[in-house]
Amino acid sequence: MSNLLEPIWKSELETMDVVFDICKKLDLRCYLAYGTLIGAVRHHGFIPWDDDVDLVMPRLDYERFLKEAGKYLPSHMVLNHYKLSNSKFASSTLKVENTQCKILRTYGSVEKWANAWVDIWPSDGVPDGKLPYMMFKIGTLYRLCLCRLCDIEVKGVNAEEKTFIENLIINVNKVLRLGKLMSRKKRYEKLEKYFARHPYDKCRRTVMIMGDERFESTMPVSYYGKAVYLDFEGKKYPAPAKYDKVLRKIFGDYMQLPPEDKQVCKHVVNVKRVGAENE
Repeated sequence: MSNLLEPIWKSELETMDVVFDICKKLDLRCYLAYGTLIGAVRHHGFIPWDDDVDLVMPRLDYERFLKEAGKYLPSHMVLNHYKLSNSKFASSTLKVENTQCKILRTYGSVEKWANAWVDIWPSDGVPDGKLPYMMFKIGTLYRLCLCRLCDIEVKGVNAEEKTFIENLIINVNKVLRLGKLMSRKKRYEKLEKYFARHPYDKCRRTVMIMGDERFESTMPVSYYGKAVYLDFEGKKYPAPAKYDKVLRKIFGDYMQLPPEDKQVCKHVVNVKRVGAENE
C-alpha cells in the first residue's frame, strides 16, 4: 500500500509546505490535525495507510486564508471551496489541491479521478454554560442536517458506516427530495454565519464542527495556544500546544494501533503524476 500512497504523500507534503508558507506570510495560525497530528506524534510522518493531510485554523484565520491565499499559490495548485466556485460539487470545507497528482478514488460504489489535496478545517468558538452549549448544539445540528440534505441531493452518498441519524436523513431525502428545494451554497453560508456568533478568540472552548458532527472535538481553546513543532517526514510542522490532550479528547488512546484489518486505505484505487518534474 505504501508504494501506491508515496506519490500522494509527496504531493501533499509539497502542498502542506505551501500552505504553511502562506500562513507565515499572512501571520495566520495553522496546526496539524486529526490523522496528520496522530502521524506526527506516533509515526513522525504519515500514518502508513493514510492518504490525506488535515490541518486546522481558527475561523477568522481560515476565512482570511480563503480570501487571500489564491494569489500566493503556484500555478499547479488551486483552492476548492463553495464560496469560490459556482460548481455544485465544490467542497463545503477548504481544500488546497495539487493538480500534478491525480487519484482514482472510490466514493461509495463510484470511482472518480480527483486531485491530491490538503484539507483545512475551521475551528469555531462555543458558548459557556450547559444550556447555551446545548442550544448551540441543537442549532448547529439542525443547520447541518439541512446542509447534508443538499449534499446528498447533489453528490449522492454511501450509506455504509453512517449513524442511524445520518441514514435517516438519507432515507427521508429519498422520499421527499428536500435537498432539491434548497440552495446548497446558501445553506452553508447560513451555517457559517451561525458559527460566527461565537468568535474563537472570545470563547474559552472550541470545536471543529465541520469535521465533527458529534462534538467530540469540543475542548479548551488553550489546548491549541502557541504552536509547538513536531517532526513530520523529516521536517517540523506546527501542532497544538497541548497536542496530547487534543488527540486524547478526540481519539482516546491514539497511541494504540488499530487492528490489522483496519490498517488499510479503503478509497485509493490508482495514482498518476501529471506534469511534475522528473516524472
